Amino acid sequence: MIGLVADRTVPALLARAAAALEAAGIEAARPEAEWLLASLLGVDRFALYLDPARRLSTPKITRYLGLLWMMLAAVKLTRSRQPEQASHTAAAS
Repeated sequence: MIGLVADRTVPALLARAAAALEAAGIEAARPEAEWLLASLLGVDRFALYLDPARRLSTPKITRYLGLLWMMLAAVKLTRSRQPEQASHTAAAS
């Protein structure tokens, strides 16, 4: 998981978030990281790239990392339950 980082620019945060999502097996990691940050900032995905030097405040980064952590936890939980659901489906057949 990524923590508070020295480089607080939008591109740096997106790169780290996308890497964390990709490591968790999310196929569309970069777009997911973009959607998450764009929704937090109240902008569209394109606007994230208009000011690449934009630095986010600690509260914004903390909120973004919290949302990212929740997304990763949800993915992990979903994947951990898939074999259980498959065995229940097989038993019901």
